[in-house]
Amino acid sequence: MGLGAIVEVKRQESRSCEGKLIAKAKIIPPELLASDLPNKLEKQLISIMSNIASFHQKTADKRDDTNVKSRKLSGYFGTVIAKSFSDNSIKINKVIPNSLAEKIKLQEGDLITKLGGDEFDIDGNTPSEVVNHYLKNRVYGEEITVELVRGSHRVILRGNYIPLVIPEASYSIGKKLVGDVINQTKLSAQLTFRFEQLLLAINNHYQNSDQSDKMIIIQRPSFELVVNLASVNNAQKIMLAESLKKTVDLHEIQSKEHRSSGVLNSRMGG
Repeated sequence: MGLGAIVEVKRQESRSCEGKLIAKAKIIPPELLASDLPNKLEKQLISIMSNIASFHQKTADKRDDTNVKSRKLSGYFGTVIAKSFSDNSIKINKVIPNSLAEKIKLQEGDLITKLGGDEFDIDGNTPSEVVNHYLKNRVYGEEITVELVRGSHRVILRGNYIPLVIPEASYSIGKKLVGDVINQTKLSAQLTFRFEQLLLAINNHYQNSDQSDKMIIIQRPSFELVVNLASVNNAQKIMLAESLKKTVDLHEIQSKEHRSSGVLNSRMGG
């Protein structure tokens, strides 16, 4: 969970070990046994886990019916964008649920005209490249602005650049036996995307109910799914810390450049 623990060195082989070290402790989050889920989410859960069960039945090793997925950063903005520009604007054909695009309230049919207050260069670029370039140059938590035309109105959307984190998860198909080995099986690309969408939906549901520090255990007759919501918060804390460090480093560099330019020493040497 990113909490610091103080470790005092009792034995040392050299003076370089003197002092105290900071270590990160692995803390197991509290568990929450989930029973009732919203009807829409329950249907999504059953459908995807059924497809995953079918996938495992077709694998070479029929015993391979457990899986663990590590926490990962979602690399997509969450839109299906038209392949070509429409009158120097970017058309949104679809907004994917539980995405960054949905969080800033983009809608299907929107025509993006500016990103971050600036018009974009369409020469030699595709619409997707323009959007990805803009997001790639943002730091965690930075405000993002999207200017667009929606119907006959001009709209400015604002939000914070907080990349989505897909939580750690593991599942077992059928009856789980004591001593089972959890595998890291690679699902098909389409099934992986659907499974990750399910994990994001589960995460959003429990984040909204203030259960973001829990290990959610979902048990059904044919499977068990465990989702570590705490892994999302931990990842976000790490990204925030890294972005703050980058900001501090950038300010230090700019300050050094400013001092070396002679601006602060203009009265000296005369």
